[in-house]
Amino acid sequence: MPQDVHTQWNSTFYLLNFALEYCDAVDHITTDWPQKTQKTKTATSLKRHSKNPLKDLRNLKLSSHEWRLLEQLRNALKVCTLVSCHSAFSWVRF
Repeated sequence: MPQDVHTQWNSTFYLLNFALEYCDAVDHITTDWPQKTQKTKTATSLKRHSKNPLKDLRNLKLSSHEWRLLEQLRNALKVCTLVSCHSAFSWVRF
């Protein structure tokens, strides 16, 4: 999974591209984690800890409008990424 690097704006493009590619999985995790009906080793071990880092993932769920905004931002950054890659190698003669 790509990480956003503050000094490299094109990393935001790669991060958004990854998130949009896996939006179904992201939605599933932010909606259903941990599953109350499914007793797994992970869910059981998380209940033991009073501060569960995963219990508030539902607050991070993106709306369909937010997904569309991320897609628009990714598309804009894609153009910038392509232009900067092209200009970075424009001096190279093949």
